[in-house]
Amino acid sequence: MKLILTKKNNYMNDNDLKTILTALDLSSGASVNEILNRIEILKGEEPGATIENAIRLNYIQSYEKEGLLQMSKNNPGAFGKYINERKNQVIRERKAEFNKLIDNARNDGRLDHRPETRNLLEKVFELDYEGTKLFISSLNRRLRVMDYIDGTGMNAGRSGWTLNDYRKKSPAGTLN
Repeated sequence: MKLILTKKNNYMNDNDLKTILTALDLSSGASVNEILNRIEILKGEEPGATIENAIRLNYIQSYEKEGLLQMSKNNPGAFGKYINERKNQVIRERKAEFNKLIDNARNDGRLDHRPETRNLLEKVFELDYEGTKLFISSLNRRLRVMDYIDGTGMNAGRSGWTLNDYRKKSPAGTLN
């Protein structure tokens, strides 16, 4: 088996290959895929841990696990490429969803237009996707002074109340 090195077209001889196989703790008949798989393991996470992490982050679905484990053994390069593509796709989708949530919250008056607020929420969104999504969707619309003047604020509908209505229905603190 001869492998081409990229520097000055030097060729690797069989002794060099045996040294590499010994360092990787592989048999002398190891395939290229086995060598690449062992190198991937040494570079960082094992394929199983990578898959579990991707499932936890919702980059892939749990039903894909067995097929991806098989792919990691048979073709580590394609496995890594697939995981990265899925991760990038999910990040793009989440970023678009974040932008839509922020724009809707700003347009509804639930969130101010300061860039600092957006930057903070964007950082939190990267750390906790579901929690930030829930937080933004649960924000209440901010009341403005005009809401009180035109009767759409929190006291709307009380203009016709009598003293008895205030005694029965008014929340604490509004009788003063």
